[in-house]
Amino acid sequence: MYIKWHKKINYFKKSRARTIISIAASLLVILEIGILTSQNQTKVAVSEKVLAKFAGEIVSLCKDASYRPSCYDKEIPKLMDKISMEDAFDVIKIVQSKDSSYSYCHVLGHKLSAKEVQKNPKNWKNVLTRCPFGECANGCQHGLVQEVFRAEYLDLSQLDKLEKELTDVCEPRDGWNPSPFERAHCYHGLGHALLYSSPDQIPRLLNICDNISSKNEVGNLSPLCYEGLFMQIFQPLEPEDFALVKDITPKKDDLLDFCLEFEDDKKRNACWNQGWAVNRAETTTLEGLTKHCENPTFEGNENRCYNTLFHVIGQHLRFDVNKIDEFCSKIRPDLMGDCYSNAASSIMQSESAFIKKAIEMCKIAGEHDKDIGDYCYDYLVKFSTYNYNHGSKEFIELCDSLPKNWKNKCYGEL
Repeated sequence: MYIKWHKKINYFKKSRARTIISIAASLLVILEIGILTSQNQTKVAVSEKVLAKFAGEIVSLCKDASYRPSCYDKEIPKLMDKISMEDAFDVIKIVQSKDSSYSYCHVLGHKLSAKEVQKNPKNWKNVLTRCPFGECANGCQHGLVQEVFRAEYLDLSQLDKLEKELTDVCEPRDGWNPSPFERAHCYHGLGHALLYSSPDQIPRLLNICDNISSKNEVGNLSPLCYEGLFMQIFQPLEPEDFALVKDITPKKDDLLDFCLEFEDDKKRNACWNQGWAVNRAETTTLEGLTKHCENPTFEGNENRCYNTLFHVIGQHLRFDVNKIDEFCSKIRPDLMGDCYSNAASSIMQSESAFIKKAIEMCKIAGEHDKDIGDYCYDYLVKFSTYNYNHGSKEFIELCDSLPKNWKNKCYGEL
């Protein structure tokens, strides 16, 4: 089924002597001696005053840039020669407070974790536990696993060995007690990263997704891993990403055939849902989004497709609640609740600091129609313990910020 696309792959020569299997094998040693937590690391404490100074200098440096977010993405990683990865994320927050145009820092999250992993590749699991979830659309997690896996392209026998070493990467362990959302995004990030391990073996990589993410108490998270892999194909970020997929990514007119090459319905659907990016100029319009999600070939996939695209719209519109409102208010009535709710969720999941903005999105929805607003609030409550661990600072902030009735539901008092 995959033959005609498989033949198009451009095989690259090995770029480093270190193999990915050696990295994976070292995980057993790490597990035996215990994973270091950030508290055990020796690092110089940096005061909030110093971080604010760094942030102010960067804002000043970038103020005349043609596109300031790109300037921040370039300058902030340079600080990691002086401060920790965690401190660099704190600098991002300060910059965001000074410049509202910098709300989406996913690419920068990639760069910070990649730089941290480069210091000691064998400790990449440790870095994973230190990545801040709910910040920069979880770019830290995605960038980390990509950095670990981009070293080599593996053959099938190596992939078999690698799979065995990946079975617990996203599961709770000493030093890391992830919420369901954190675990889900970990598997999604592995999907991104797996493509780097062997881009000529997509069907095998999708099977790895099945085998490492279907056996946990949360449920089968395989589709999230699939979507991460297809997202890497359809939405490359860096020059190396583009080089990786230039002979894989189908053109607009070939997308349907490409996705139908995969026999399993869930894998075909994940391909199609993430394939919106092949023609993003069209699929991010109301008409194009509807046309994409209601393709009759993918019967039964409409809801997941719509929710995927509604989630993306929040990011595409830079989490601007007024622009999101303008978009969602024009969608057909039976989809408006999902549009506002997924947009609100995408706001909250991108940045924990955006909790109040997500709630504002539901308030705006309610101004159009009370039932739609209620649906949106219920959606945030439903995912309160999915996004955050019960009783965490973020969980409490969300519950306390909701209107009284939903606040009580959030705390489980109703």
